[in-house]
Amino acid sequence: MRIRPTELGLKGLMLLAALEIAFLATSYSNLFFLLIVFCGVLGGVGLLTGMRNVTAVRVLAVDVPAGPAGQPRAVRLSLDARRRTFDLVFALDDGTRDLLLPAIATAAGRQTLPALLPDLARGVRDVRALRITSRFPFGLFELGVRRPLAIEVVTYPPPSLATAATSRRSQTHGRHHDGTQPATVAGLRPFRTGDAVRDVHWKATARRGVPIVKEREAEAGDARTVVVDRRASADELERDLAAATAAVLSAAAAGPGVRLVSQGYTAHLPAGQPPPAAVLRWLAAATGLPADAAAPELSRRPDQEPARA
Repeated sequence: MRIRPTELGLKGLMLLAALEIAFLATSYSNLFFLLIVFCGVLGGVGLLTGMRNVTAVRVLAVDVPAGPAGQPRAVRLSLDARRRTFDLVFALDDGTRDLLLPAIATAAGRQTLPALLPDLARGVRDVRALRITSRFPFGLFELGVRRPLAIEVVTYPPPSLATAATSRRSQTHGRHHDGTQPATVAGLRPFRTGDAVRDVHWKATARRGVPIVKEREAEAGDARTVVVDRRASADELERDLAAATAAVLSAAAAGPGVRLVSQGYTAHLPAGQPPPAAVLRWLAAATGLPADAAAPELSRRPDQEPARA
């Protein structure tokens, strides 16, 4: 447990020292003795009550979802307070700084409390502890305990950083079609009313003597390929990663599927599904490479053409 006097507590200690001097230097010893005892009792009660206040809380879980850089995000704290506690301040300790969460006025029993994580820069932070501090009840001391924790705070690039003009080191490729998914031939079947003439398989029709059409199904392959070349400058890399993040999130919302490619990394994201946590973590942790590094391994199919962002 960490205990340190606040600014008010330091003033109280100075007052106590002045009372001690007055007690020894003047004839009003009984009065100053009572004041010294009163200050001592006040400080002792405040210290013991504060220790009971912060040690009564047990951390059950801390849910920190991945979020974009530069924006605050919601955090959920699951706590178990053995007794009613007051004026608690929570902070995630990542070893370099404390990520402060808003103060909790009152906590009692098992409950899940909402909090707000401040905006952070892009990156992955390993949080190893949750610090709980309080100045309750008199504000003379700040008491804190450290609860072990093992979570990652993933902050991916902000999609708003992506611009209409992508850099020459980050290219987006895609199939041009009329808004429907490409289709492949899955087999043959007899002609049905409503089938298009262009789907008629003329050779099979000639062999069998009845109209035969091609049975088509939507292609499961990738509709877009986003390539991030990490041999870029720091600013270019941030813009490229932001553009890749925008493509990934648009695929999760309503856009076509995405194939994300970079040096030593490939991920396939189908359309309409939330982006996997591993992809967001890679976007958060990606770093630049030297200029003499290898280019991204991209097996580009002949039917893929550069698309304008």
